[in-house]
Amino acid sequence: MTRANKYKTDMLIEAGVSQFLDDNFYGKLKADTRRWKDKEHQFAGIDTTINHTNFDEKIKIRGCLNSVYGCPSFEVSLLNKGNEVQDGWFCQPLSTDYYAFIGVYSYGNDENAVSATTQISACDVLWVKKQDVVDMVEEQMTID
Repeated sequence: MTRANKYKTDMLIEAGVSQFLDDNFYGKLKADTRRWKDKEHQFAGIDTTINHTNFDEKIKIRGCLNSVYGCPSFEVSLLNKGNEVQDGWFCQPLSTDYYAFIGVYSYGNDENAVSATTQISACDVLWVKKQDVVDMVEEQMTID
């Protein structure tokens, strides 16, 4: 699968999981909830806002479907299109208040199938305060 095809598939999966969460989780909360899809909010690290609190959703499917989301990943640096190392999203000054780590369960074992909400049976959602993660990293090592 080419990088472009993988990106398209990942966007479909993200859309399917987002719709499932909107229908079965956020929609059930008695709160002012809004999902953001525009570039401004996405680049600010905001996928969802609940009562003025910003959440960056981290959906992990590849190699983790139908299992507890045990090891969140944080992008500290990346190799950009110019072949230069740059800071990843974790080291950026984003507007994220909480990370929403989301594990996905499906009726089957096809990771790509969860782009259809009818193939998702459940999701685990763990909210972790961004500052708590930053404090732990700074306690254990340096962000620099």
